[in-house]
Amino acid sequence: MFVNKRLLIHTVQVAKPTPTKDKTLYGEDEEPIWQVLSNVRFEEVISTQGTNNNKDRTKPAKLFVYPQFTPEASFNDDWLGGKVMFNNVVHKITNIKCFSYPFSDGIFSYEIEVI
Repeated sequence: MFVNKRLLIHTVQVAKPTPTKDKTLYGEDEEPIWQVLSNVRFEEVISTQGTNNNKDRTKPAKLFVYPQFTPEASFNDDWLGGKVMFNNVVHKITNIKCFSYPFSDGIFSYEIEVI
C-alpha cells in the first residue's frame, strides 16, 4: 500500500474536545489547544438534499491522515467532538476510522469525518 506524498498538500489544525470539568464558570469552553498537522488531505463536499423550497445544505468533509508522513498524529475515540480548522473554517469531528496494514498492527491511515 502506497500513498504518494505529493497528493498530501494540505495543512490543518486539530484540537481535542474540552472536558466538562475544564469549562468556565458560565459553561463556556476553554480555548482549545491546537496542534498543526502537515502533509494531510482535506476533502470538502457540498451536499444538498430535498426539493423545491425544502432543501437542506450540508458540508461534510473528510480528513485523511497517514502516520508515515505525519508521525505526530494519533487519533482515538477521545477526539470525537473535537475540532479541525482548515482555511480558517472550524469543523467538528463526528467519526474516526482507523485502517491498519494487513498482517500487522501498524496504522496505515486515519479517515476523520467532520461537519
